[in-house]
Amino acid sequence: MPSKDVYYNYLKLLKEVAIACDTSIQEVEMLLFAHAEILADVVLDI
Repeated sequence: MPSKDVYYNYLKLLKEVAIACDTSIQEVEMLLFAHAEILADVVLDI
């Protein structure tokens, strides 16, 4: 998948989550990065 498509899909998902949680895309992204290590452990089953 081309990197532009990956980034587009990432932004699209951020927007969907932000709308569902009644918050901003920036807030969702900050939370993802703040908890990136934990998220990686859970997703990658580390």
